Amino acid sequence: MTGSGTPASRHAAEIAFAIARAIGARATLLFVSRQAGRSRTLRGEESMLKDLSDLAERYTVPVITRISQRGAAAEAILGESKTNYDMIVMGVSPRPGDDLFFGYTASAVLKDAKQPILLIAS
Repeated sequence: MTGSGTPASRHAAEIAFAIARAIGARATLLFVSRQAGRSRTLRGEESMLKDLSDLAERYTVPVITRISQRGAAAEAILGESKTNYDMIVMGVSPRPGDDLFFGYTASAVLKDAKQPILLIAS
């Protein structure tokens, strides 16, 4: 599952943890950094992952946390997903328009991922 610290990603994390608990799986939390490793930003990312790790503990789900270095979120998610993950869970926010659109990251992951993807809208 991926996290960005938004309410949608937190809600997606809760759903991912509920699914993982039900099937006896573990979860990997991925935060894609948008900064070049500044300590202030890194502390915020680590804090967000700690918060989600604590949430996973309440669900009794073991987690692995990862912070991907600065880069495109979709590329980081797809790169991580190549290593034995059964499902990708993402929190998304619908964008206004005539067509249903959840953003470029979600679109790219939907297009290229090999696993099932669960999009959780806020």
